[in-house]
Amino acid sequence: MEEKRYYYKVSLSNTHRGRCIQELIEKGNRAVEAANELAASLGAESRTDRPERLFPGVGIGSLKFHRVPNLFAYQFIGKGEYIPNMQNEKGKEIARKIMDLPDVTSDDFRVAFGIPINRQHTPQWFIYNGKAYLCSRYPLGEEYETILQQEFESKRKKV
Repeated sequence: MEEKRYYYKVSLSNTHRGRCIQELIEKGNRAVEAANELAASLGAESRTDRPERLFPGVGIGSLKFHRVPNLFAYQFIGKGEYIPNMQNEKGKEIARKIMDLPDVTSDDFRVAFGIPINRQHTPQWFIYNGKAYLCSRYPLGEEYETILQQEFESKRKKV
């Protein structure tokens, strides 16, 4: 038996819930920018997101360099990717910088989306034309406009 899903949309500009979601997006964008700046300052060509991320692009999972980096500071993990080498101080210092990056936590999501405290799942969501579209496993309340699954799917394909 398939679990029931609830589909919603909310304007980001003229509702309280929309403004809360907009603040979450701004916080996430600042966290992504900080991760990009740190990766660049470490001399990385590119990076991967932190595993288990709640917001796309937040944190640093691994770094990719144009040339082989200092192997005292980094450890090769395959596919051209490196992580801090925790066997020495230089690697530990880099790891501390990565851990100090701003994050978007599950509490941030709870506040932004108005998720009840007894619910564990974060809704699927995306932004399209100034509106947030959500698919939830449980009802979210009066602040959201209920929509049909077809509207949710059609907008998701456009993103």
